[in-house]
Amino acid sequence: MRNHRLCCNDWWPIAISLCALACWMAGDAIALQDKEVAEEEAELWQRLAAAIEKSPTPKTVRASFNQTRTSLLLSEPVKSKGVFLSNGVVSRWSLGEPEGVEVRTDAEQMQIYYVSDNLLEVYPIPEQGLPMPNQRPDLQRLKKNFHLEMFESQDQHIRVRFKARGDMRKHIKSLALQFDSARGVLTRVTTFDPAGDTTQMSLEKIEIDEKITPDELKLNVPDDARVERPAESN
Repeated sequence: MRNHRLCCNDWWPIAISLCALACWMAGDAIALQDKEVAEEEAELWQRLAAAIEKSPTPKTVRASFNQTRTSLLLSEPVKSKGVFLSNGVVSRWSLGEPEGVEVRTDAEQMQIYYVSDNLLEVYPIPEQGLPMPNQRPDLQRLKKNFHLEMFESQDQHIRVRFKARGDMRKHIKSLALQFDSARGVLTRVTTFDPAGDTTQMSLEKIEIDEKITPDELKLNVPDDARVERPAESN
């Protein structure tokens, strides 16, 4: 009479079936979790888009500018401050402390003039360029390079945090923005890079729609200044 207990050969089909069922259930659970995360993120993007859509678009912005950079390699944060101007197309930073640095950006390039070195550096504006303080957040560009992890709205201040994705992860780990929805201005941009360094740029004493002359947005560089294009040389 045959032993009613299952022999090894009888177990294999059952074991394989159970493993397949377990893998299917685990994969299904992961897919469901990913779907829920994607839906939650999509809702955050919708809330951000709605808030930006309701905000005004200032013609000009004039403000004091502060930047603080912290690094694991530095014992103290490096702080800079100066004046920020923008007409929506061209932006100009004049940093008087701790050293003289003049910066001008437009749709095509960023120019940085180091006064003490009489050196002008010119960089093309990359496709994955980060939002500037004078700009309304470009959601199409942000979606391409970041996941939206947090959205908070209190009074007129909107705070969002993004996690880098794709090639952007080579340059930055995450990005935090503070947007003044009543005036339509990014008042704070904070970047966190893979090495652990943090750079925070903020605008204070903001004036919008005040007259800014073309001369104020010019970068006055001496004729004998050295000109370098680091991005091209690399």
